[in-house]
This record gives sequence, structure tokens and C-alpha cells, in this order.
Amino acid sequence: MRWHRSIVSLLALLAGVFLIACDSSNDIGDPGFNEQELESAALVVAFAGPSAESAEQLMLDMLAQIGSPAASTDGVSLPSHSADFDLGNGVTGTMEVTAEGVYTFTFSGSVVVDGSPVDVQGTLVLTPAATQPPSGSAYLIDYDATASGARGSATWSTIGTLVRDSVGVVTDYDLTMNHTVAPTGHSPSVVTALLSPSSFELVVTGPYGNTLRFSFDRVSMRGDVSINGRLAATVLVSDGCAHVDYVDESRIDVDICPAA
Repeated sequence: MRWHRSIVSLLALLAGVFLIACDSSNDIGDPGFNEQELESAALVVAFAGPSAESAEQLMLDMLAQIGSPAASTDGVSLPSHSADFDLGNGVTGTMEVTAEGVYTFTFSGSVVVDGSPVDVQGTLVLTPAATQPPSGSAYLIDYDATASGARGSATWSTIGTLVRDSVGVVTDYDLTMNHTVAPTGHSPSVVTALLSPSSFELVVTGPYGNTLRFSFDRVSMRGDVSINGRLAATVLVSDGCAHVDYVDESRIDVDICPAA
């Protein structure tokens, strides 16, 4: 269910690839497109991707603290209580449960994101949804956190939905994360991250107003990159490398692998 780690290397590599791709083709940008904007967007995405994945995994790790069975929302009251938790990855906190089945996680600590330690703190609130599945539970998610490390800082403001089965296993979720990132030495940028068990999408609006969208399927490891709604290239990740197939047939498709 997690985003394949090779995407991290791929996004960093795409910075150089897209600078070449967008140098002169009118198929993938408007006449006012600026190369510096694309370079900046690729840098932001390379930073935001692992950060968003870390936020997603923290959420899933905290959900595992709820245990089995999933919370009841059929009118049966649950006892209000609180409990401390330790995720085993450097993050600890407190889980509070109301009689209505609302879970509030308050957490802090340090985690490793793409090989670098990052301090995090925030809250995750799960509220039973008005409409429940025949078995299991559905929740509304409100997830806010801050993170900072040597590579930069970030804030996560996330809303979405989540479904657990009758034994408490997460079966589906749909998250929209407004992700403000500030890589060290660069101005803050806002990235919209759209996450589900099968897809991962990052949308960046550059300083000149162009919109860059990076979309990947977590199962097939195929993805698209578009600029201002126009497809620039398709990408296939395999064995840690990326095959880039340009929309512009006059360009030579390339295989990109991270340096050894």
C-alpha cells in the first residue's frame, strides 16, 4: 500500500529530464513557461513526496493503535478513555476516545524521512462518518502536523475518509493534503498531495502560475507528468530506474537510473 521508494529517486531525476523536455516544445507548456519554474517545482516535488508519504504512514501507524474490533457507531456507547502509545519509530503520544467513538491522537517525536531525521508533531482526529458500511467502520479524517529537519520544513493539513473492516484492518482511504514545504535555502511552496492505497498524485503551482501534476499508480508504477493540463511524458518505474516516453515524438525516449 505504501508508495514505492524508487519514486523518491525518480522525482529528483525528473528535475533534469523535464528541463530538457520543456525547453522548446509547445505541446507541453504555454509560451510564457519558464525553465526555472519547472526546476523549482521538481525540487519541491522531490522534497514533498517523501514528506507526504511519511505523513501517510504515521496516520496508518496510529490507526493500528485502535485495535480490533473497529469502533461501533450503531448507537452503542463506548467508554471514554485515554491511553499513551509508542509507534516504535521515535514517535509517541496520547490517544483519547470519546463515548461517541471519536479518536484524537496527539503525537510528537522524530522520524527518518528519506534517510534524514525529521522532528514531527501534530494531531489526528477520526470522527465516525454519518454513513457506515454493512460491517466495519468509516471515518472522517482531520490530520494536521508540522515537520522540520536539515533538508527543510513542512506542514500537513489533511482531510479525507477512511474505512476499516470488521477486524479493524484499513481497507481504503482517500486523503487530500495541503502540503506547505520549504526546502532548505528555498522559499515555501504549496503542494496538493492526493493519496489512496493505489495512487499518489502531487500538484504544484509554480511562481509564474503554471501547474505541474505528477501522478503515479502504486501498483503498476506507471505515471504521467503534465504541465498546465497537457501531458508531457509517461513514466514507468522498474528495478529502481525510470523509462520516460515523451509525448513529443521528435524527442528520444530515455531510461534514467540513479547513480550507483
